Amino acid sequence: MMKQVLPQGGVWLDAGCGEGWYAEGICQALSDADNPVFCFGVDISKDALKYAAKRQVPSMRLAVGSVYHMPVLDHSCDAVLNVFAPLVPDVYQRILKRGGHLLLAVPHTTHLWGLKEVLYDTPYPNPVSDTHLDGFALIEEQMVQSRITLTKKEDIQSLFVMTPYAYRTGERGRQRLLALDHLETEISFKVLLYQLAF
Repeated sequence: MMKQVLPQGGVWLDAGCGEGWYAEGICQALSDADNPVFCFGVDISKDALKYAAKRQVPSMRLAVGSVYHMPVLDHSCDAVLNVFAPLVPDVYQRILKRGGHLLLAVPHTTHLWGLKEVLYDTPYPNPVSDTHLDGFALIEEQMVQSRITLTKKEDIQSLFVMTPYAYRTGERGRQRLLALDHLETEISFKVLLYQLAF
């Protein structure tokens, strides 16, 4: 259902694009011969963008920048994608065209609980995100819940470094994680689709 509501083609911006995996997916899922997607990715990490550039998606362009001060023209994008990146609604209002869309993924209370049980003596649930965004109308929301199992140390570490816990975890928690060669954890997040209300 959500895919039917999203615009085919047009200009997408992936805010906090990291290594470009989601931007590439958008280009593939929402492009056709008559309506190609042009996707721009912005991220603060030069290293992540080097990996994104290796994806060789012809219609994707990348820029180093903060999601709080994105180097993007006013009202130039049909849609913005934000997957676990800082949420900056006023910036999205500035760069979206009239009637543009925002596709947002936010962690639910138990997202990556198994990872947090390893890192912290007392794991804490993620705060419940308020789905109201000034200037946007919520069109649809979907909950995604499953479990994943990682059986390689390098995959466990890759998961860890792509989370904010990489910056918040003490040495004891890091050492516990380094000792693991198997990790099972819940994934639990909401996907929210908004439309600019003016």
